[in-house]
Amino acid sequence: MTHPARLDYPGSEHHVYNRGIARRTVFESRKDIRYFQSLLARKVRAGKIEILAFSILTTHYHLWVRSTTGELSKTIGWVMREYVRYFNRSRRRDGPLFRGRFGSRLVNSDRYRRIILKYVDDNPVQARIAKRPWLYTHGSARMYCSPRRPKWLSTAYVDQLLGNPTPEERLRRYAAAFGSRLDPAERELVERRLASPARSDDEFDDLVDIAPPAVLRWMKKKAALADGTEVGCVCCTPTRIQQELLRVKRRAPDWRCKPNGRYSMPAWPIAEAALLRHLGGLSCVEIGTRLGTTARMASTRLQQHVRLLEADGRYASLTAELASACMRSAP
Repeated sequence: MTHPARLDYPGSEHHVYNRGIARRTVFESRKDIRYFQSLLARKVRAGKIEILAFSILTTHYHLWVRSTTGELSKTIGWVMREYVRYFNRSRRRDGPLFRGRFGSRLVNSDRYRRIILKYVDDNPVQARIAKRPWLYTHGSARMYCSPRRPKWLSTAYVDQLLGNPTPEERLRRYAAAFGSRLDPAERELVERRLASPARSDDEFDDLVDIAPPAVLRWMKKKAALADGTEVGCVCCTPTRIQQELLRVKRRAPDWRCKPNGRYSMPAWPIAEAALLRHLGGLSCVEIGTRLGTTARMASTRLQQHVRLLEADGRYASLTAELASACMRSAP
């Protein structure tokens, strides 16, 4: 079975991750982690990648990487192969070590960069092996806060966010900016993106800033592509979407429409299914589960949504306003 082409181009940024096969330990000692870091450093020195953030735990790793030459697959693939070769040779074992090829998702919006930075640094805290990100030895947070930093870690972005602090001020400013735990909605957003198919059309920032009429044009474009299989980019968490709909629904509980042109029915279930699809990236099965109905009914509501966008001006404008409100409340 062939894998889809990885979304990569010179200057693109990626959240790169992988874990051990059957969740086994893949970094058993400090020596293992240092060797893995040295492989990354070699590719940084070769000008293939830049490392903006990392967290290396015993069973998995997360990296925030800039692909400087558009050769992410080749570069990280080489790092993985060399590490597995070292690990197997030093343990006199053979066979796979990681569960498959590494995963990657594009990071190409300003708001998502901050979320990914915090997600990567918060990983050891989430795993309960450190109380604060900067207390974990094998993560970039510790190095951001340290007066001595490895040359292979690119810290310009973080320094700029922190106001280019002096070495003495770094820990205080980092703790103030990133010391709190990752918001559950932000974590859900990242993990839903990791679970969804890789896509290039990350509109996270663009949708927040455009007015409802432009959102409506975007929704019509997305609706025209909906066929029951294609899911959208995760721009907002399903939980946040449903919270926003519940808030607005209190003001207009009797909103109705005529998707078949004859019989009036509640519009909320149709709009909710559509927003969960196009903003939350849910499949029909997931929508049905979340709304307490079937995948077939979810698909029917999406088809009704497509018809209503063209035939019912009030439905189209209100749904666009809802989509805009959901995005503005996104993490």
